[in-house]
Amino acid sequence: MTKKRVEYVDFTNLSDEVKCYANGLTLDAKGNVYVTDSHRPIIYKIDGQTNESSVFLKDKRFGGDDWNLNGITYHPKGYLIAIQMSKGILFKIDLLTKQISKIQLDENIIGADGITIINNNQILITQAFEIEEGKMTKGALKLIETEDDWVTGKIKAKNTEIALNPTNSVRVKNEVFALNSSIGAFLFAGKNQNNYSLVKIK
Repeated sequence: MTKKRVEYVDFTNLSDEVKCYANGLTLDAKGNVYVTDSHRPIIYKIDGQTNESSVFLKDKRFGGDDWNLNGITYHPKGYLIAIQMSKGILFKIDLLTKQISKIQLDENIIGADGITIINNNQILITQAFEIEEGKMTKGALKLIETEDDWVTGKIKAKNTEIALNPTNSVRVKNEVFALNSSIGAFLFAGKNQNNYSLVKIK
């Protein structure tokens, strides 16, 4: 690790839409990078060999109001799982066919921000905020499990105490860490803050 920028990639000219906000990213087994755009209904691809960027997939189902596509992860079986934040939807996207399917959840996870694969049948969702009585509140960590290769998924565990407004997580070998942000307590109240921490959750 050099702690230096390796490459600068500009996605703004890849689409006619004015707003562009590159957000979540993941790498596949070949080193290709897939990046979500939270304003455009687009997933970009950066070629792992040439560093050339392109529109991997554009679909109106990725769109919505405010923040849309956010967290994304690569599944070892050859597909992506991406979050649509404002609707709380998870999409399964085949890398070869680019077929998109909505994962049927027992509830929509509005405010879902980051996603980390725990194993082939479990993912951890960092939910930046929940909605109570029409207002944004503190977030949650939610463990989602599937029994049918992500045709469906069910919430198996939920924790609202470890992190106030978790926005992402990472698995390092057998340990999982979440980014503990207080974005809800400050940003939603019209204030700024710069206090963040990593918390070990497994």
